[in-house]
Amino acid sequence: MSQGEQGSPEPMDGATEKERFRTTVYLTEEELFSLDELKVIFRHREGRQIGRSEIIREAIRHYRAAWRER
Repeated sequence: MSQGEQGSPEPMDGATEKERFRTTVYLTEEELFSLDELKVIFRHREGRQIGRSEIIREAIRHYRAAWRER
């Protein structure tokens, strides 16, 4: 997780900062709004803040697992 990002102190996947690579993702206004909506949903349902990066990483893990099941 990047230094300036709000989120859970312990990443869900257990990877350390040194085990990650930085990338840029371009989103439409609607996609960004949806991502921020998900942050609010996670905060209310799980009682913790999760950053945008963590949500994107979780989505990648989800779709990768679903693809492998095919």
